[in-house]
Amino acid sequence: MGLLVECKKHFGTTDLFKVLQVKENASNKDVKKAFFEKSKLYHPDKCSDASATEKFQILNRLYSILSDEDKRKIYLETGDVDEDSTLVNISDWKSFWSAFFPKVDLKAVDKLKSEYVGSEQERKDIKENYVKFKGDMNSIMESTMFAEIEREDEIREIINELISSGEVEAYKKYTNESAASKMKRKKDAEKDRNEMIKDSKKSKPKPDLEDLAIAIRSRQQKECASFLDSLEAKYAPKPKKSRTK
Repeated sequence: MGLLVECKKHFGTTDLFKVLQVKENASNKDVKKAFFEKSKLYHPDKCSDASATEKFQILNRLYSILSDEDKRKIYLETGDVDEDSTLVNISDWKSFWSAFFPKVDLKAVDKLKSEYVGSEQERKDIKENYVKFKGDMNSIMESTMFAEIEREDEIREIINELISSGEVEAYKKYTNESAASKMKRKKDAEKDRNEMIKDSKKSKPKPDLEDLAIAIRSRQQKECASFLDSLEAKYAPKPKKSRTK
């Protein structure tokens, strides 16, 4: 079922902006904030609505459209949505998950992070995002999993190696970024993190590793599938063997 049809079914409108209750010219920051707030309302652990899981996943798909400049433009001009990728742009992944899951479950996130950071998959993702956004570090940091602001220097090292090896071109937006722009990104990241941490303290839902896996899948469905498989294999409860009479 298409996203617009599902939005109509569950939220009563095919207008993606109305679902998040933001204006069409809303900034990415405002869209992200609205997405966080709406997602918390429909998380399965916090909502008794039978369709909570469906609504939660629809919101993730919706956000993947409105947070992408090209996809949002296509939607505004044609009314159609491009769902080739369900990647959601969230820079502070751990803080986002902590709004839904207690610290004990974040051990699984730490495990995923330890396998992803420094991997060939991460290098591939950074390369794809660098080319896609033509060197715009704000978008690269938002679109790369576990790209917390503290890791920006590491990510830049990878990009610099890609440029030096000739794998990508040196976009001016990257090479000529001002110190003021870098400082603003750092301040914005710190502000967003503090807001998410503050929200996470308001309620502490019960742990559910299966929901954690769903949350991860909905955000990085293509890029980290192999990591999810290993994560579930190690941490998910194993089915009991049936007794034979």
